[in-house]
Amino acid sequence: MIKCGCRNMQEKQQSFEHALFAHKVRFDPLYKRYISELRNRYADIEVSKIFFNEIERLHDSGGARLRSFLFCLGFELIQEDSKEEVLYASMSMELIHSFLLIHDDIIDQSLERRGAPSVHSSFAKHQCIGDLSILENEHLGSQMAILCGDLLCVIAFELLSSMNVGT
Repeated sequence: MIKCGCRNMQEKQQSFEHALFAHKVRFDPLYKRYISELRNRYADIEVSKIFFNEIERLHDSGGARLRSFLFCLGFELIQEDSKEEVLYASMSMELIHSFLLIHDDIIDQSLERRGAPSVHSSFAKHQCIGDLSILENEHLGSQMAILCGDLLCVIAFELLSSMNVGT
């Protein structure tokens, strides 16, 4: 549990940043392992490799993991001990956030996210089909990104519904 005997705002900020970093160090390897398990589970679906490559790329491009951190922190306010299962449950928050970012980038027609190509622009660039126009490839990229985001949403709710965190 995070305890802060801080005297001033700067100490509180440093304590928060340290706790968030410690969470990210615990969270990221678990996330990567889970995505790897999903990649293996859906390996027989041809397009899944492309989707999971983009999911990993989006995750690796940054982000504070603030949602999952606050989820775990909220759990720790109720329970003294935060189990690994709570980290998995918090992962659903990050998966939903990624789903929303993908869809938001399509709506806003954002070509970049965190200094890297947005998922839809990455799909349009790397999955382009020779006889399609640029506009058609952009449309295909958006369609693929919507499906990738939807996959994240399904995975998040599947993960959350499989949890038995409160007991």
